Amino acid sequence: MRSTPLIAGAVIAHAGRVLLIRRATPAGALLWSFPSGKVDPGETASQAAAREGPLPEWWTR
Repeated sequence: MRSTPLIAGAVIAHAGRVLLIRRATPAGALLWSFPSGKVDPGETASQAAAREGPLPEWWTR
């Protein structure tokens, strides 16, 4: 069993811009980062990165 979590992230770029998110959790409160999260059991890193990708509630201008 893995003692440290496996993390996957995504760098999403389009038209010279990159997607950043602000964390609302206490550990990273209001810090900017690339979308990322833990890889669930039975999930590949690619699947986790796609799951953590841009959700509609993240979209701002």
